[in-house]
Amino acid sequence: MPNPRLYLGGSFDPIHHGHLNSLEQLRTQLNLDTAFLMPAWRSPLKEEVNTSDKHRLAMLELAVEEYPKLKIERYEIERPSPSYTNHTLSVFKKRYPNDPIIFAMGMDSFQALDKWANWQQLTDYAHLAVFARPGYKLSLNPAVANFYQSHQANTKEQLTTQPCGKIWLTELEPFDMASSSIRQQLHQDHLNAKKALPSSVFDYIQRHHLYQ
Repeated sequence: MPNPRLYLGGSFDPIHHGHLNSLEQLRTQLNLDTAFLMPAWRSPLKEEVNTSDKHRLAMLELAVEEYPKLKIERYEIERPSPSYTNHTLSVFKKRYPNDPIIFAMGMDSFQALDKWANWQQLTDYAHLAVFARPGYKLSLNPAVANFYQSHQANTKEQLTTQPCGKIWLTELEPFDMASSSIRQQLHQDHLNAKKALPSSVFDYIQRHHLYQ
């Protein structure tokens, strides 16, 4: 019996309610028992992370205590090299050959997909679940638009019944604060930053004097 596996990758620096709620909404829409947060060691498209792997993992472990259906996938953060999604998904496909792999990403990432390494191979190993704000307007460059049109899912059920190869677009409730903004507010406006974070994560950041 296939066991679909849903992953949301990122630096999670720090993990916040936007990450957690987005993955939880996707998990619910796809009717899955669990889903995975996958912290990256370092993204090739981003600057160095602001906080050590140890602290980012500790904050994730605290956060998922409040979201019992979410789990942590440590593959990328325990691999001492930049995190290329194509490589990671190929490893997961070998590790779970009978299970559909679903990789989640925001619309901003999808619009820039052609900047990713070997991006056209992603659907050889997984489905892509792309989430956007309600009422979004799809605006893709020609290369990504052609890729989407040739892999577009007709129904969300295709992601859980077929092994790989589909791209599914869905709408999620928006969250208007990014990790970079939260880091800045931890300098200036603790009360506003606190609202964006699980309470245990905020307490951990204060206790260890992170982002200061």
